[in-house]
Amino acid sequence: MNRWLLLAVIVSISGLARGSDPSFYAGPVSCTDGPYGLRLPDSYDALRKIGTLRDDQVLPGPILPTPGAEQRELTFNGLRLTILRRKLDPTNYQVLSAEVTARGWKIAGPFTVGGLLPAKIGGIDTRQLRGRGTVEFIGDGKDVVRMRRSGRRISSITYLCNVE
Repeated sequence: MNRWLLLAVIVSISGLARGSDPSFYAGPVSCTDGPYGLRLPDSYDALRKIGTLRDDQVLPGPILPTPGAEQRELTFNGLRLTILRRKLDPTNYQVLSAEVTARGWKIAGPFTVGGLLPAKIGGIDTRQLRGRGTVEFIGDGKDVVRMRRSGRRISSITYLCNVE
């Protein structure tokens, strides 16, 4: 009797898992390095000039355990970047997140809004993805690339970057 109850629970859980969006470990995924990394300028001043800057604001709230740092959000048409700047080194920055929602941006490795997912990301075969949903790839450094998609066509790209 207990085996049947356990089997029913396993079948129920596996049914829920099929309806959820998949996450995959893909070692080479990174916000800063390798084939999937963001392609952004090295300096904060150059970053502000990559497109028409709609807004640049300091975000309120607690900051990472770095004294003298500020989180900023830069908004362009179809791109939002959240960065960390240190007051002792204001010309440099670290990306905390990037959200690409428009086709014109070619900063997200091989990924473009409106384009197809590459057939393989790390060792993951993406040709199996069907329907609408979100897929995320997690790299060795705990960086995450999350994409909303329809089949393999990308509708938005979000990078979540692990900053230490």
